[in-house]
Amino acid sequence: MVLQHIAQLNVKRIVLASASPRRKELLGNLGLKFEIVVSSFQEDLPHHHFEHAEQYAVETARHKALDVARLCAAQKDKPPVDIIISADTIVEHDGYILEKPEDVSHARKMLQRYAGHLQAYNRV
Repeated sequence: MVLQHIAQLNVKRIVLASASPRRKELLGNLGLKFEIVVSSFQEDLPHHHFEHAEQYAVETARHKALDVARLCAAQKDKPPVDIIISADTIVEHDGYILEKPEDVSHARKMLQRYAGHLQAYNRV
């Protein structure tokens, strides 16, 4: 669906609000022209404000997009942004949102502990 619109999209100023190499690769593989502006939003929304992890992911992605919109608006030497692409991935275990691992060792421990019992949500 997106592929048929790449030519029209590539005349727009598109910003990826993420430092994720995987998201950069995915958009690049589509042939999409975009720039990266990393959000400074601290991903620390109170978990108890959300009934489901999906809602947490949506709200975090929204806050990242708003932060990047603010950063881009301050770039007076560039044209206005047409599209901001922001996403967040959340991993949940038994209703509990697991934060990003601190390092590779912590990631391994999390995967071993929760293997087969995790639910991941990626929201744009």
